[in-house]
Amino acid sequence: MLTAIQSYLCLFAALTLAGGIVGFAKAASKASLIAGSIAGALLLISAWLVGTSNSLVGLILGALTSLVLAGRFLPSYRKTRKLMPAGMMVGLSLVSLLIVSTGFFVDRSSSDFAGAGKTVDLDERSVIDFTGALKSADSASAFEGLPHEHFERKLYAQERAKPVKELLGYPFYPGAVELKAEDLAAVRAVLGDARNYERFLHEKKCGGFHPDWAFEWALGSDRFTVLICFGCHEVKLLGPGGESRHDFDDDAARSLQTLLRPYRKNRPRGE
Repeated sequence: MLTAIQSYLCLFAALTLAGGIVGFAKAASKASLIAGSIAGALLLISAWLVGTSNSLVGLILGALTSLVLAGRFLPSYRKTRKLMPAGMMVGLSLVSLLIVSTGFFVDRSSSDFAGAGKTVDLDERSVIDFTGALKSADSASAFEGLPHEHFERKLYAQERAKPVKELLGYPFYPGAVELKAEDLAAVRAVLGDARNYERFLHEKKCGGFHPDWAFEWALGSDRFTVLICFGCHEVKLLGPGGESRHDFDDDAARSLQTLLRPYRKNRPRGE
């Protein structure tokens, strides 16, 4: 749903900007050009924000911009009854308000159960089950990821030719890395905090998901796997309830990256 909102806001922005340009070309109206450019830019910014973890801010900005545009063109349409440009802008603004309002509901319904303003992709019970299992797990193993397959092609090819351990289809160095007890406890605390898992919004411009580390946790006969990419701050989870992908809290990702940096033993330095 949020993707559809982004698309509409981008279309609305383009038409608004085009309207400002046409107004300037036909009537030499600098006011039309400036207003159209500002409104178009605000709508583009709101569309971009909707696709980030600040989606609520984007929805609010989109709604306010649409409301202002409706307020600007509705009196003109009532007075002239002309479809262009007043009627079209009123229609586009009202549709935008309707669609963005739906986005508020979607964003609210997927907000995390801790009320911290974050969102999760799985339903609340599944997240609680998964993170709760990590906190109660009997044992854990850590595996270091290979070099980035796109940004470190030569190193990746070199390391990929060696024996690897595959988890969720991704290669890792086969030997489990032994973490100090206090560091493993810190990892467990971060990965076991459901508030750190956010709704996956879109692919990042970082060469695709590339797990830097993987953790396997055992709880009785059940296995729980967490893959984390520090480049895009995302995680992939696999447990008895299935597989899922999430954005991961920036601060939490950075804290794990710092904590695990001394344990990087196998992966060569970047090209």
